Amino acid sequence: MGYTLVMDAAITRRLPADSSAPGVARHAVAEVLEGWANPADAILVVSELVTNAVVHGITPITLSVTRGPALARITVTSGQADLGSTPHAVDAGPDDLRGRGLAIVAAISVTWNWSVTDGLVTTWAEVADSPT
Repeated sequence: MGYTLVMDAAITRRLPADSSAPGVARHAVAEVLEGWANPADAILVVSELVTNAVVHGITPITLSVTRGPALARITVTSGQADLGSTPHAVDAGPDDLRGRGLAIVAAISVTWNWSVTDGLVTTWAEVADSPT
């Protein structure tokens, strides 16, 4: 099934570089996706992307959300703390406490990817609205 992003709403927010950032981002996404049948997948995706930026990136952290009728694009940008490291899903074991974020993003997104430009890492995902 193909999706086209036709913008009906958008936000860009600078996020705090601490443990409050995922919550701030979840509220922002919920606000932009008001009226969607099921914004839960997008809220989970933004939580994982922002958590990764807080843990692995450096400030500033910026969130952008673009919403269409059935598709949202979530973009998180932060400074690149480790110049040799790029976003990647890892194979977390059943007892590992961390390491599942991008695997979750990959599983519930229509598509996702990342880029590095001028020391900034941008990770994005597109999430479809689906009736519950």
